[in-house]
Amino acid sequence: MNLILETIKKRLNLLLVVQVLTLLTWMFLVTLQWLLSPKIDNIDVSTTAKVLFTRAITVFIVSFLLFKIYDLFQHKKKTIVVWAIVVALVVISSYLVKLTENTLIYIFKIKEAEIFSKYFFYTGSYYITPLLLLTGIYFAVRHWENAQIQKENTLKSEALAHEAQLQMLRFQINPHFLFNSLNTIRATIVLDQDKARHIVTLLSDFFRYTLEKDQEQANTIGKEIDAIKNYLNIQKIRFEEKLEFNFNIDLKTQNIEIPFFIIHPLVENAVKYGIETSTKPLKISIKSTIVDNNLIIEVSNSGSLIAEKDSNIDSTNTGIENINKRLNLVYPGNYEFSLKEYDKNVVAKLIIKNIVN
Repeated sequence: MNLILETIKKRLNLLLVVQVLTLLTWMFLVTLQWLLSPKIDNIDVSTTAKVLFTRAITVFIVSFLLFKIYDLFQHKKKTIVVWAIVVALVVISSYLVKLTENTLIYIFKIKEAEIFSKYFFYTGSYYITPLLLLTGIYFAVRHWENAQIQKENTLKSEALAHEAQLQMLRFQINPHFLFNSLNTIRATIVLDQDKARHIVTLLSDFFRYTLEKDQEQANTIGKEIDAIKNYLNIQKIRFEEKLEFNFNIDLKTQNIEIPFFIIHPLVENAVKYGIETSTKPLKISIKSTIVDNNLIIEVSNSGSLIAEKDSNIDSTNTGIENINKRLNLVYPGNYEFSLKEYDKNVVAKLIIKNIVN
């Protein structure tokens, strides 16, 4: 309903603009005609002004009706027949303008005149050219309006599809993390209830973070890192001395917005594949910095780079392909992502260009 009302409002506003343009154009034309036409002695300026004003008003009224009729052709294919009808309407309207003008002059006794004179069709044809001009202006404006509406609808459709795809990719979080965390709580609850409660708190904070951002597509690096710390602290309880991690987050990057949960899959993969390939303890490092207005995020882990399909552990939907899809949706052509192995360390590096600006 709101969309319909908004469309009607836009159309009424456009019609008003075209009508004002019509009035101003016609007043200019008739004034120019009067200025360029031969003058007779003792000309009655007052009467001439009334006649010119009457002409402008009649064109305004008739063109309003003409434009309303044109609206019937807006959604039709512009064939030769349709354009022939438009031209015929212009011709008819030109004589209607002359008829209306003569009628008003006769009623208000502006000057001596007949409603139908022997020159009626000759003088009426004078209005064909300006009405054709105004008709062209009208259809041009309508075409522009329709193009804008189509563009707006296309953008809305793309935005909805974009959001739906982001939502689909965003919530592909490893379900095994929850499964393993619950198993850790079950194993710990009998031996150390305080530790079990601590794990529940960390797990609760982690998933609260995901639920609170349900309607948003971006978040600050600072909040993302807080959620990752909860995740790694849970993993630390699970793996104990087999896992070590550190954060090197530049304070200047804390409030920079990035796609929601874009760093977490990198950390998750570092844990999942690092535990399998690294000598113990597995060492994970998360770093963010700014270089030349570019945001650089690095997640590195000890171990070696292996393809997900070659891993003996269960596969997840949070792989590199997922990350690239999300980055391409948010930063098309404006980011770099790499995953390489350097001296028994796997480094995932994300560069978002000109993000500070």
